[in-house]
Amino acid sequence: MEKALEKFIARWKQKGIVRGILLTGSYAVGIQNENSDIDIRLVLDNTTTTSFKGLETIDGFSFSYIGRSKAVTLEKFNKQFFSHVKMEARIYNVGKILFDPYRDIATLQQIAKNYVETGLIPRKTSETDRQLHMYSLHKKYEYILNTTPDDPFYTYNYILYLKNALNFYASVLNTEIIFENDSKLHRFLTDKHYLEMYGYTSFPDQEFIKLWLLALEKREIKEIREIYTYLRKNLYKFNESSTLIEWSN
Repeated sequence: MEKALEKFIARWKQKGIVRGILLTGSYAVGIQNENSDIDIRLVLDNTTTTSFKGLETIDGFSFSYIGRSKAVTLEKFNKQFFSHVKMEARIYNVGKILFDPYRDIATLQQIAKNYVETGLIPRKTSETDRQLHMYSLHKKYEYILNTTPDDPFYTYNYILYLKNALNFYASVLNTEIIFENDSKLHRFLTDKHYLEMYGYTSFPDQEFIKLWLLALEKREIKEIREIYTYLRKNLYKFNESSTLIEWSN
């Protein structure tokens, strides 16, 4: 891997717009496996007006890289933080510097560390928000109940229901979760070592997560009904037979 990485670094550091190269992902924190990509962040000159993503194979190793200017990276830290996500800040915080002649990455890492260590801004979910969440979940729940597993849209709506349920409940619990990268969700929900490496805390309601993971595995009516019942109890006591939801325009 080291020789492939050297080739990657040698080529990109020759480009005038590249001010820093950071190793990120599983290789940066030592939890890679034989299927892991080598993840890289390229820090670009602030005069660069575009960002990019790329994939490349060098000596049999797969590289996945993202190039952004320092200014755009800082904007992403901030935007995610106010959306109750710290993913990019966490990525930078645990990354390994490969090339940083201007100390742009060192500066970004210090700022990222501050974001990671700062608690999420408390936010309240109104009763109307809870009603709307449950209304949306109820409509998908009804569809699932009134179809059969051999319907191709049964699985589609089942998975959508699970994703929305997790998203809505996380917002009510005021907790951080990985919504921008579903490919890492399994590690976020099941891998304690992954959480420790990136500085995450576990989802605050582990009883719900057990129900959620079982439903994902079984994909049967019984499991989705248990989640629906659980959320009616803990999110909002939705009345299926008579509900009126009002909000200000």
